[in-house]
Amino acid sequence: MLRDYSHMDTCQKCWDGRDLICCDVCPASYHPACIGMTKKEATSSILVWACPHHRCSVCDRNTSAAGGLLFRCEVCDNAYCEDHRPDDSQMVGECEHFQALGQIHPNQACFILCNDECVANRADLDQHLQGLIKECEAGERSAHDVGYNEEPVQQKKKKKLTKKK
Repeated sequence: MLRDYSHMDTCQKCWDGRDLICCDVCPASYHPACIGMTKKEATSSILVWACPHHRCSVCDRNTSAAGGLLFRCEVCDNAYCEDHRPDDSQMVGECEHFQALGQIHPNQACFILCNDECVANRADLDQHLQGLIKECEAGERSAHDVGYNEEPVQQKKKKKLTKKK
């Protein structure tokens, strides 16, 4: 699976770096432990791994089962269908730092800050995120993976199959 965007070099949940697994569908990256996975599960030969932003955190419906739109928190791993979006969430719209990494804003996503804690965390992370955006605008970041997946998972699987011949 080829991408034209970079991945975050910090975990979308705890905002620390190192030993991250990268979503095969968006720029988000996570520590496996932060999302309830082991390192072994994270590096298994899954063809395409979609992060928690691609399923409702409450009912587990994916984007299409949720009516074509998920509300994804800009600073944590939560996503919500329209039925479960928290009443106190704040609309963000498009995720500026994902766009700076090269992602074209997906039609099936609207970014939010899902609760008061995420609103406060977003304010604390502003300097970090603005630095990331400036790096991208200056061309100091290019499309690459960080963490466990040094190339798309799908290509790793093909290489393993090729070696067995």
